[in-house]
Amino acid sequence: MQKRAQITTFIILGIIVLAIVALFIYLTGETATIGARTRIEVPADVAPVQVFVERCLETVGDKAVRENSMQGGYYSFEDEFGPPHLVSPFYAVPVYYNGSVKMLPSKEEMEHQLSLSVSSKIGDCISNFESLKGYNVTTEGNVSVSTILNNNSVLFKMNYPLQIRERRLTDFVSEVPLRMGAFYSVASQLGNDNDGTKAGICLTCYSRAAFDNNIKFDYISNEDYYTVIMKDLTNENNPYYFMYAVKAA
Repeated sequence: MQKRAQITTFIILGIIVLAIVALFIYLTGETATIGARTRIEVPADVAPVQVFVERCLETVGDKAVRENSMQGGYYSFEDEFGPPHLVSPFYAVPVYYNGSVKMLPSKEEMEHQLSLSVSSKIGDCISNFESLKGYNVTTEGNVSVSTILNNNSVLFKMNYPLQIRERRLTDFVSEVPLRMGAFYSVASQLGNDNDGTKAGICLTCYSRAAFDNNIKFDYISNEDYYTVIMKDLTNENNPYYFMYAVKAA
């Protein structure tokens, strides 16, 4: 009976933590600070169109990184053959370690999932260029997004053919300064050998990783799994989180 009460308490606390993190992502999604980017030079008379599109790419890209990171790098779990995952009131969290079996997505899969997220949402931000007055912008093709996951940033490249009077724009680039690549690298190096008091969690491994990478680890526990929450400590004013699950031993 006491064990059941403890488990219930863990679950309630876990839901509260997830609610706080989800609220933070929602509130900061539109106003997040965006880092440096590689600017493609365009003629001055269409530069405002480029700036407008790349700001949308920044905003949508930043939110995609944050939301996908809360789901272990995935945009969607709708595919019936998708990875095993836990369902919470706010996010679905993939199982990275199930006993001795590693079930992490590849870096390429995470890049693909980010591209899917941005491609599906960029149109809502651009909104047919309604807020860009004085320009007659015509869309001449579909959006195509590619993503490069670096340790300390995520680079988005978007092909979006636009005609502005006699000018044509096609390529847009934005870089989001979030450490998704570094967090994925840390998670992929952490096994789930029992090396401490939490069955299924190598406490020594996690403590060393936290110190070496400026990461704080929190854990939400139930009978079968631990949800691991990683928080970036390099920028307390703009927190970034990454989550995945481990099967309890």
